[in-house]
Amino acid sequence: MSALARTVDGAAEADSQQADLPNDSENAAPAGPVLQTGGQRASLGLADLLKHAAEVSGRSLQQVLTEIARLAFGPGKISTDEYFALGLYDDVALAGADKRAFVGVKAARQIWVDVNHRHDWYGFIDDKLAVEAMLRGVGLATTETVALVARGRKRPGLVQIDGRDGLLGFLRNGENFPLFGKPHASLRSYGAASFIAYEATTDSLIGRFGQTVTVEKFADEVMANYADGYLFQRLLSPHEDIARLCGDRIATIRVVTLADEAGPAVLRTAWKIPAGGSVADNYWRGNLLATLDPESGVVTRAVRHSGAIARVAETHPDTGSALVGAVVPHWQAVNEIACDAASLFPGIPLIGWDIAVTPAGPVIVEPNHTPDFILPQIADRRGVLDERLSAAVARGKANAKARKQALKAFDRREGMGRVRQVVKG
Repeated sequence: MSALARTVDGAAEADSQQADLPNDSENAAPAGPVLQTGGQRASLGLADLLKHAAEVSGRSLQQVLTEIARLAFGPGKISTDEYFALGLYDDVALAGADKRAFVGVKAARQIWVDVNHRHDWYGFIDDKLAVEAMLRGVGLATTETVALVARGRKRPGLVQIDGRDGLLGFLRNGENFPLFGKPHASLRSYGAASFIAYEATTDSLIGRFGQTVTVEKFADEVMANYADGYLFQRLLSPHEDIARLCGDRIATIRVVTLADEAGPAVLRTAWKIPAGGSVADNYWRGNLLATLDPESGVVTRAVRHSGAIARVAETHPDTGSALVGAVVPHWQAVNEIACDAASLFPGIPLIGWDIAVTPAGPVIVEPNHTPDFILPQIADRRGVLDERLSAAVARGKANAKARKQALKAFDRREGMGRVRQVVKG
């Protein structure tokens, strides 16, 4: 996977429940792999990117290179790829935003560790099935997993798929569809696919847009890549307003929440809107990314990733619908469900949520304790390292230090207690 793919897709992009088979005009079975398990490379090289930055900014190549070096050693540790992905060369578009507040993946890794200092929570939030069960248990709408492919792993209430033969049998049961499949441990929608039906006459699975793949081909790829954990969930349908905007597919809203003494609140949002034949709504695949008004959920700007450069998009390329002025349905409920869910994770103050809006309202697709900062920074054209996040970093470091000292004190007390017991016989 290229560095640029990691940059613009985010360091920890959660799976989005709208992945599908690659779209093609004849709906034929794909000749190559069905499941995409790795990233794509940017179409523009460094020389082209530097030339573009110099032209847009009106500066010399030397000046652009100097700025890249300065930001690389700044608090945000911006890499060269991230500099271009974030458009930090375009002073007009940034409108005076502090470039030192932008955060790259390298700095983000430290922020995640500092803010989410209760590392003992990581195992739980990383378990898709455990989180799904907890969210549903408290009445929050989330995905519904119905079957699990996994060697030596069983979960009550789920269909347990045993090996390739078991997977073939499950897929050949037409009553199980429509389905969405994804790895139990995966990011950026790698390994994901959705199917609306099984066609017995051709022994094929039918994708959302009519694409087909044989059952055996799909099963072989799942077993080759994800035999230790692959989930099948009920396929979600988009809200009618979203379907009119981008077609019959889910467009997830990225909501980053940050909790302090007053509880969780929304830190940043961005709307990932799929387009063309993309197998997922991840931005780097050529999809759209929309800036949202935080109060109303109205789209104020939309861009499309093209060769590592964000280019403004006025209309959706498939439907022709205007992007600016479009509204995320149930916007207030989207924010509320993210904050309500975040309150269930007191040990993880900083969480990134992918939320789908369906006809019944918002549905939590997945949380992540290493939330991507690149997408909201591209959307908002301002850095995430503001006063709120900076305060959370300082608070997390202080809490981690206090926790470490308390554990040391406990160990000393317990240790001395055991010594006294030994001495007393």
